[in-house]
Amino acid sequence: MAQHQETARKNLTRYAEEYGFPTGGFDAAFAKGQADGKTMMEEMKRSGVDGCRGVLGGFQSERVMKYEDMKRALAEVSDGLPGEKAR
Repeated sequence: MAQHQETARKNLTRYAEEYGFPTGGFDAAFAKGQADGKTMMEEMKRSGVDGCRGVLGGFQSERVMKYEDMKRALAEVSDGLPGEKAR
């Protein structure tokens, strides 16, 4: 978890600085994401949905994600990078 948090902090801080977003609030947002993820996993377990493999696979790749890969993923889900026209 510590490696995931540090990688996310490093990548998202760089992204925020590159695109002029505020850099504060990471720790609170990360803690909220942890709590939300735990709740989601518990709900999946109770409902019989086996989403653990997908969630844990995503976690494993994100904990070592390179900056350019993270940036590309953000561009995909937000229809481009800040300042670009939507594709």
